[in-house]
Amino acid sequence: PYRVNAGLRWTEDEKEVVLLGTSVGVFSTREINADSTIWKQEGASTVGNVVVDMIDYRAADGWIVLATHGNGMYAANMKFETPEGIASAAENVDFSIYPNPTNGILHFSLKANEKPSQVAVFTLGGKLVMSQKNTAQLDVSQLPTGAYILKATINGKTATRKFMKI
Repeated sequence: PYRVNAGLRWTEDEKEVVLLGTSVGVFSTREINADSTIWKQEGASTVGNVVVDMIDYRAADGWIVLATHGNGMYAANMKFETPEGIASAAENVDFSIYPNPTNGILHFSLKANEKPSQVAVFTLGGKLVMSQKNTAQLDVSQLPTGAYILKATINGKTATRKFMKI
């Protein structure tokens, strides 16, 4: 019988991705469909058919790490594209957010007496999770832990920044 050692789920391109570490390698799927789920082996020529004891994903920079039994560790960078519609970056907008990562209030650093006319927070999959007008800070304490994209409109220009909620 096969042994499932580790599992990992995340959203990429608005579709959920599931990785499983098993006693015969690592497998992925984008659709769980009971007994009809189609699993694709990942890393057949690198990881191979070894026991995968652990999988971890760091959303901040897209790194996935696999720990195997008797064959070392493997790492890969899984790039996530900013969802369409929120990717436009403004030119000449001096805008930063802090602290990053945060567990509560996210502050905006702008020129004196400026604040965004609109801020919106999106998941990496592009889902709008909060929005606020005319603010110099944003309370993200109610958001689940994870990576997000903040889109700010400043003097008619748009800037986007990634942040982590811990």
